Amino acid sequence: MQNSDLKQKLDLLKSYSVIYDGANIKDTIDTLEDRIDQNEFKIAVVGEFSAGKSTFINAIVGRDLLKHATLETTAALTYIHNVKSDDSRVGTCTITFADGTVEDLDRLSELEKYTTTQSEIDVVAEVRSVDIYIDFLDVDDELVIVDTPGLNGLADKHRELTIEEIKQAHSCIYLFPKRGVAQTDIDFIKYISNYQNTFIFIYNFIDELNAFEGEYPETKIAGIKENIERFVLSQTDRRIITYYCGMSALKALAGKDTEIKRLYEDDFRDISESEREQILEESNYAEFEKILTSIFNDVNFQRNRYITNCYTVMNLMEYILMVSKKKQSEIENKILKDRAFKDISQIKQQKIEMNRNQDAVLEQLYELIVHLFDENKRILNSDIDESISRIYESISNSINSESDYSTFEQKVETNVYKQMLQKLIDDYQLELDYKKENCFQLVYKTILARIDEYGDIISVADRSNADLKISAAIDKELAADNIKNDIKNLEQIAVNNKKFLEDFNKQREGYRLEIEKIFADINAAKKHKEDLTAEQRRKEAALGDRPVEDVRYIVEEFEEDRKGIARLFQFILGKKKSTRQVPQYDDTKGLAWDKKKREIKERTDEEREAINRELSNLESKKCTLEEKIELHDKEQASYSRKMDILNHEIAAKKDELLMFEERLETEYFTLRKKQLRQDIEAYLFEGDNSITKLFKESLVSDVASNSELVKGYIKNEFEKRLSEKNSVLDEIINGNLIDIQNRFKNKKAEITKIEEMYNELKVELDYEQTSIAV
Repeated sequence: MQNSDLKQKLDLLKSYSVIYDGANIKDTIDTLEDRIDQNEFKIAVVGEFSAGKSTFINAIVGRDLLKHATLETTAALTYIHNVKSDDSRVGTCTITFADGTVEDLDRLSELEKYTTTQSEIDVVAEVRSVDIYIDFLDVDDELVIVDTPGLNGLADKHRELTIEEIKQAHSCIYLFPKRGVAQTDIDFIKYISNYQNTFIFIYNFIDELNAFEGEYPETKIAGIKENIERFVLSQTDRRIITYYCGMSALKALAGKDTEIKRLYEDDFRDISESEREQILEESNYAEFEKILTSIFNDVNFQRNRYITNCYTVMNLMEYILMVSKKKQSEIENKILKDRAFKDISQIKQQKIEMNRNQDAVLEQLYELIVHLFDENKRILNSDIDESISRIYESISNSINSESDYSTFEQKVETNVYKQMLQKLIDDYQLELDYKKENCFQLVYKTILARIDEYGDIISVADRSNADLKISAAIDKELAADNIKNDIKNLEQIAVNNKKFLEDFNKQREGYRLEIEKIFADINAAKKHKEDLTAEQRRKEAALGDRPVEDVRYIVEEFEEDRKGIARLFQFILGKKKSTRQVPQYDDTKGLAWDKKKREIKERTDEEREAINRELSNLESKKCTLEEKIELHDKEQASYSRKMDILNHEIAAKKDELLMFEERLETEYFTLRKKQLRQDIEAYLFEGDNSITKLFKESLVSDVASNSELVKGYIKNEFEKRLSEKNSVLDEIINGNLIDIQNRFKNKKAEITKIEEMYNELKVELDYEQTSIAV
């Protein structure tokens, strides 16, 4: 059987009415036909945006074409076509827009505008795809590498774009972020394994592993492989081909693209040619290239492509049969065989009762959901207790089995036990997430099955998008005690005290310098005061002596008593008129002299008073600073005593540590093991931040959120199926029972034919797989 036979089966499926019983079946058939028609071999690169997909693809093509960063970048599907070096399309790029228009780019440097979330245009809405043509791998088959948007991207429709592209691809490269495998990775890989049978799993951060902490590429890859085999491969009967590789796309790109001058942004010099070769070798890109080439050189390459297509078609048929058989069973058992439907009045009454009781039925379903989730929570809580106890027992056995003290201490110092414990917890975290998912899905399926008991009004619906979310993994960093913490803490206190004393002394020195300045200011003020006195004296001396009063005489008439005998006739003659010279004094110059001297004294007194006030302020500041210095000296003496005590305590602790280290190894070995077990026990079981407590809190959160989520799904399914049942009953009431019977017979015949095609493919697939050369 060839791909042409598969296309005939798909064409036949499109003619059947049963394909409209489920969502998007017609579109899925069209997608499969397109994939079968393609001659090119398409590999989809999938992962979170933090997994470094664009850097990885740049490393494959050997040029820094696609923008890469720690934030989300890829917003459009980007196809990198591997063409021969003499192909006319080499180095060209084509942009296909959402409206069907096409634009050719002459410069690949303009790609960022059409492929990233940082573009000035709305790439998700306006750009359908980007095609780049370049020669990067020496193979005969037409190869296309697809850079898909990140699974956890922020741009709308990212997940939808990625899933549709995976359905059309022939193989899948799955990149893991630095943390490794998470439950979201497991879930998505399980889902896309329905469409793929060849996976290359890449851990893209080997250059960031810390060997000093026991992180090695081989260990990381082994852990990824173990989880994939345990939670994906072991749960399917499909033949899935897997490859595993650890590499550094960043180093591979820098090793191949000479336009990249520095490996890391903070490097201080450019990469030399010899260093570039070494960087490429360290990237382990050769291992990946070997895997990629081996896929194309495999003698069963074309047969594997056909097998992949067969699996995908069979998976589609399984889904069609599941949905159609469920609906056919309901029609047959609840409509066609029920005598009550012969009585239209009974049908009308059943419809009334069915719609009247829908709220009560929903409430019963909600109560059952709560009950089932509570029961699963109880079971999972017990599982957490038992599993954490097993983890403690396992790590305790490892500690107890160590017989050499030096080896034990080395393991403690290099965090071997810590990493061992972390690995056990990580494995259980993954296992617990898986158990939670199964329990929650079981609740969902149980409710869907129970719905039939509440009036036979719900059928199995398309639940491919009903992704019950599980809370992210909790933080589980082990806070291991260190025997030297006390000394380090005391030494840190000593350092802080020393720094304080240094700052303290600097402050005191500042006070001292300020006092010196004040002394200088006081002396300067006193000198100024003396200069004022001298200046006053000089100015007064310059005035000289006080000028004497000027005197001038004037003649003044006056009357006086007559003398002698004339006095007797005075009463007749009157008094005698006489003249005399009277002196007049003028002190104007003296008064001016007095004024100048007074002004000199007043100005001098004012300045002297200002200086006296300044001297008083300076003396006050000096006294304040001297008091501060005295207080500082007392505090310094106190701190010095504390420093002496602290240094003695540090010395005593060091002596204690030295004595502790000098004890017999057997005695201390036993104590150290006990201490380590107690630390681990506290970490796992005790306190609000213990692993057990955090796991249970995560479980409570998951139960609460998923309970509401399931209620929402059930309500939608309930209302959808109620509407469908009302439509069927309306047809019967309106006399369309014959049409229902005819559609039932036609769909039953179609189901039989699909089963026959499915069995043919199964036989063909078994033959093809057993024929593959080893």
